[in-house]
Amino acid sequence: MKRETGFTIIELLIVVVIAAVVAAIGGPAMGNFIKNNRLQSKTHAVMADVLHARGEAVTRKKSVVMCRSANADSATPTCGGTAPDWGTGGYITFVDEDLSNTFNAGDLLLRRGAKVSDNVTLMLDGTVDPEIRFSSDGTLNEGGNTAFLAVCDDRPDADGFGRRIDVPPHGRPRIITGITDCTP
Repeated sequence: MKRETGFTIIELLIVVVIAAVVAAIGGPAMGNFIKNNRLQSKTHAVMADVLHARGEAVTRKKSVVMCRSANADSATPTCGGTAPDWGTGGYITFVDEDLSNTFNAGDLLLRRGAKVSDNVTLMLDGTVDPEIRFSSDGTLNEGGNTAFLAVCDDRPDADGFGRRIDVPPHGRPRIITGITDCTP
């Protein structure tokens, strides 16, 4: 006689229970992993835009401005929006030919920063100007102040998951991780 092969119902139930336990343990960890990667990705995208703006100021020997925008994705974006929120409408980077701190005719649009999503916020410190201006030598033109851009998500501030981009007067930005205050 030929013997039948396969799994018994008990073996199948044991495998299902083990899979359920692993999913229950790994599910929350996977959620934090996804949120951490989302924050890191947005922080690095904004950091790349800050570095690009500084590099363009030095290369072109002109003033370059990053400003929040209520309509960064429109054909003719403008500076503006809800202070200090840079995430709702996005932001733009441009060569400020007339030194007006606002994008208008004659200025060269360099980049558009997309709106943030997935419960991520991007906030500029309220103690500096509503824009970030790099002088032609790559220094920050904020009256000696450091500009702070906080990138956070919907987790509580006290958990220390936030990130911040500091742009000091010399203009070289750096990323600070583990911040506990997402209102710069």
